[in-house]
Amino acid sequence: MGLRILWAATTLFSLGGPQNAAADVADAPAAPQPSLSLIEIVRGAIGPYFSRCDGYGNPGASGLGYISVITLHAGETTKELSVPGQAGEGLDGTLAFDRAEASGAYIGQINLVVSSSFSGPSGAIWGYNIARAFDTIGTETLFEVTTSSNKRIPVYALDPLLDAGSRLFGMRDAPRFPILPGAHVMAAHKGISAVGPTNVWCGLAIGIAEERARNANLIMELCGEFKPQGSGESKEPYFRLVRQNLAKSVVRVGENQNVTFAKMFVGVIDEEVREGSVGYAMATVPYVVLARDAIPDGGPEKLLEMNISEWEKVVRSRMGADRGSKR
Repeated sequence: MGLRILWAATTLFSLGGPQNAAADVADAPAAPQPSLSLIEIVRGAIGPYFSRCDGYGNPGASGLGYISVITLHAGETTKELSVPGQAGEGLDGTLAFDRAEASGAYIGQINLVVSSSFSGPSGAIWGYNIARAFDTIGTETLFEVTTSSNKRIPVYALDPLLDAGSRLFGMRDAPRFPILPGAHVMAAHKGISAVGPTNVWCGLAIGIAEERARNANLIMELCGEFKPQGSGESKEPYFRLVRQNLAKSVVRVGENQNVTFAKMFVGVIDEEVREGSVGYAMATVPYVVLARDAIPDGGPEKLLEMNISEWEKVVRSRMGADRGSKR
């Protein structure tokens, strides 16, 4: 204890006493507010690379903002690398995971750091807050969920947000602004691997907070297997229940945290896994900063004005003009 007091006293006198210490604090730059405007978020969510997005929190970003990109993935690979006596899927499970990462919106070759599942006041959702899927998002209610206070919350299809993520990152064979290979990327994530015959699936629900400045949007992931009881059994009733339960779970979490949601988006994908194969399904929402070339002319705030189709038209034109150049 005596050493701590001596250290504190020495530090205080080295700063010139209490009054000067207070003056230094007063002269320091203003601390950022805990809630950023959408313009501040997108201005602060530009990474250091021209053609690659990067993980949030890595050096070189333009500020404190981040972008949540919604993705669902599933893949299958032949079971051929198992070792006699080995439990589980082993290397075949790893290959199925890689196959899934490379399906849909390309998020391969990253160091995935599993994080919790919130997009807070310093974040924006790609396809919803910026580069919005205006033409398709929220146009048809799938169903409604009711809170304990009898508030009815509309639930919409997740598909437009999945499509927006594919347009940002591109596909494995047609990349656009994929994440930098080897980048450390925090993400909301859940996954499942299973040996066939079966169906692996992943689902995701997003609750949009009513008070964005005070609360986080909630991301709820779920994965599982579906094994039909007969050749003629439809999987739609099963996945309808999954979607409904995902939405209900968002309500329950909100009530636990005293957070209310204005709307939700929910979606599920699945992959048939054949006999002798291993499948993997993953619900993954990377928290990223954007590639510089993903920013339209006029600055990042233009992303608040453009829908996803307008943004895609701009970047396609730019990438066509820059084809052959090296960055």
